[in-house]
Amino acid sequence: TTVYTVTGTSSNGCTKTVAVQVTVNPTPTIGVQSTPSNSVCSGSPVALTGLGASTYAWSSSVTNGTSFIPSATNTYTVTGTSAQGCTNTATLTVTVKANPTVSASKSPNFTTCRNVPITLSGMGASTYTWTGGVLNAQSFAPNSTNTYTVTGTSSNGCTNTSTILAVINQLPTVVASASPSNASICLNESVTLSGGGAALYAWSGGVSNNQSFTPSATATYTVTGTASTGCTNTATQTVTV
Repeated sequence: TTVYTVTGTSSNGCTKTVAVQVTVNPTPTIGVQSTPSNSVCSGSPVALTGLGASTYAWSSSVTNGTSFIPSATNTYTVTGTSAQGCTNTATLTVTVKANPTVSASKSPNFTTCRNVPITLSGMGASTYTWTGGVLNAQSFAPNSTNTYTVTGTSSNGCTNTSTILAVINQLPTVVASASPSNASICLNESVTLSGGGAALYAWSGGVSNNQSFTPSATATYTVTGTASTGCTNTATQTVTV
């Protein structure tokens, strides 16, 4: 800021002096704050805030201090205006990091029966977290059909998800019965054992389902019933001789 003096002289030699002050306002020093940071994952919001002035105008239609979702890495310019009307600019580059392409697989890759172990594995990232208490690439035995979601995190800290359906068939409720019903017979008498609750039956001791035989001593027989889904379960029947 400076005071300037001018002396004017008329044609008759008379003079007069006038002083004027020229005020030079300082240019504001503009800073930029990015929240949460200037490096974000694709689809994540960021807020840009100008510092050091009174009002701010941003490039790319950004509103000062208001979050938005950048679509790609970009450099933004803010023009800050002080209370005296002076301006200055600052720039900030916001880096947009790519999210991983996460997929999920199941082994074996077909419908299984209850309590049969399966393994779920995530792919396309560095680390994986599953719902339902599942550990990545470690076998477990589910009790029922369920949809599992895996969250994969890449080395740059960005995440994505994938889901997989594990269809689990229930075991048949297999029952064993005998004729006579009390399964108590005399030596050299015959008995018939029958399975129920499944589609196919296989008995221990060489017994055929629904076919009479003559046991030589008291014994317990096991029937394995197989449902139409291929799942199996067992039941036992004791024959007293």
